[in-house]
Amino acid sequence: MRSAIIICEESPLWLSSKVIRANILNSYKLLNPKIPVFKFEYGELLDSRLNQRFESFIKAKRVTRIIFAECFYPHPLTFLSAVLPQCPQILEFCFHIYGDFTLNAPEWLSLITFLGDRKTKFVVASRAHKKFIEVFFKPRVAHQIIVVPFPLTESQKPLTNSARAKLRSEFGFTPDDFVIIYAGRISLRKNVKKLIQFIWKFCNSHPESRKRIKLIIAGSFDDLGTCKSGGVRNNGLYKTIFMRWFDKLPNSLKMKVSFVGFQQQLRLKQMIQLSDLFISLSTFENEDFGVAPLQALLLGCPAILSRWGGYSDFVRSPNDIKFVDVTLKDRGLHIDYESFRKALEFFISQSFSHSRRIQCSRLYQQTYSFEAISRFYKHILDESWISLSQYSDVLIKYSKKIIKQRKTFAPIFKSHSSRDPLYKLLYSKYLITHDQ
Repeated sequence: MRSAIIICEESPLWLSSKVIRANILNSYKLLNPKIPVFKFEYGELLDSRLNQRFESFIKAKRVTRIIFAECFYPHPLTFLSAVLPQCPQILEFCFHIYGDFTLNAPEWLSLITFLGDRKTKFVVASRAHKKFIEVFFKPRVAHQIIVVPFPLTESQKPLTNSARAKLRSEFGFTPDDFVIIYAGRISLRKNVKKLIQFIWKFCNSHPESRKRIKLIIAGSFDDLGTCKSGGVRNNGLYKTIFMRWFDKLPNSLKMKVSFVGFQQQLRLKQMIQLSDLFISLSTFENEDFGVAPLQALLLGCPAILSRWGGYSDFVRSPNDIKFVDVTLKDRGLHIDYESFRKALEFFISQSFSHSRRIQCSRLYQQTYSFEAISRFYKHILDESWISLSQYSDVLIKYSKKIIKQRKTFAPIFKSHSSRDPLYKLLYSKYLITHDQ
């Protein structure tokens, strides 16, 4: 089978998706430097000349399998419904699925029906997301949903002790400060509010650490999950709600927290390098992987992460990552303070030396490098494929919910989400137990 990669030249909506898409492409090129890449612009989808250009590309390169490195904007259905009728020789399709699968459930249902018996593979980035996606299909085709982590690499090495001390001083931190960083979007399900509450509770029960702990919050606010429709309406609603809450906190706590906003990569990496610990307590519904915590680990910074979604696949050494337990109860998702306390106690009591940071960085570089991930891709391309047309009733039900939500702006789940049987069925897959 001759493979080609399909890329829309418009940038993905999220910065992390842009990074992931580029890295997936680089990993395939490492496997085959001459792999054909067909690029198009979104506006071309309305132009009949796109069909001609794609047909010429397929014939010239003798392509029989196409790979979508990103499947959100535009959705592959939009592209394939325009060009595929003219290219019957394409027999196999590979889709790299990100965390936004459910947002386009109707399009996936239509695409799977459209492709019929053509052979298809879904590539997802974590075990939790595989279990999540499997709910939408019948068990007999579950083996066509393959787990391959997103490739991520980091050219910077952990700073030496002296360079790190100098950087901390430039940012106004003392050698005795214990600096915690959260990097990412500040939205409802990212649980930054819960992180601040947990740190304050910890400080009150650990007076010896109260003066030492400082928190950097690097990222922009967005309204994802705040609106009843579940949509993104960046009119500042969540920022207003959050800052009203924050302003009422004791001054002694507010002085520990620095909101630095969105940071360019070089500056963000400096902040991670000077920090002693990265923490994310996210229970975001689309948390299929986690670029921000992995970036911290690649720079040698240890992490405390919620045991949720793709985060649980990161652990390579128990001394680099500690997890905070998450459970699904009648009143919603519960993030366990006791496991947070134990994890923070562990890292505060440790001396994460330069050599240990180097060891941490090297371990994650080896696991998530382009070279390592390209070997996974080779295995996928070499094995046999089947059709994914055997979907379950869940995909039909969820597609109807999304269609209704788009028309009426009604909530996707009517009752409290944790009491909705469909919510429980899906998001119980993101709750990873200790032995998984």
